[in-house]
Amino acid sequence: MLATAATVASGVYTRKVHEQGHFEVLEVGCPAFVPLVEAEKADSIEAFE
Repeated sequence: MLATAATVASGVYTRKVHEQGHFEVLEVGCPAFVPLVEAEKADSIEAFE
């Protein structure tokens, strides 16, 4: 899952996914992704990299 560093630190994604069943979750903060989303470039090659 892509998330901000603060969201990863909160553990919210892991808790929510585990509520749905037994899944392995690897949360990694992607601070460079936030500006791309805000610039509406989430589907760009730069975001993919």
